[in-house]
Amino acid sequence: MPATATSVALIGQFAAPLGSTLLSQYPNPNSYDLLQLTIPGIMDGQGGEVALRVSSTGAVTTFTTSGTLGTLFGVYQASGATTSSSTAQLIAAAFPVNPQQLDIIQIWNPQGETSIWHLDYLGVSYTP
Repeated sequence: MPATATSVALIGQFAAPLGSTLLSQYPNPNSYDLLQLTIPGIMDGQGGEVALRVSSTGAVTTFTTSGTLGTLFGVYQASGATTSSSTAQLIAAAFPVNPQQLDIIQIWNPQGETSIWHLDYLGVSYTP
């Protein structure tokens, strides 16, 4: 599993206009999660309960009640997942059409030359 960012990402590639680290590029004074996954009918985000969260620092946590009330890049449904699903299974359930194993999301330096953080297709967070 390479730590190198893929050429495109499913949610998107975003420039880091304010700096060269994950925490420095987006105004996020409330420390909102970057991304959350819910499981319809099981873990629906109520009370911060989420199946997977990517925190404002890029840390990936599964089956937690500490999800924030907002996110920077959205809340997605991991349809068909269960409470025993692994991180990779949750990501695959939320983004089922990814035969090229593209990254889910990427943050690039202000010049758009280097990935400073990305979440890969298995749900692994990388800060090169």
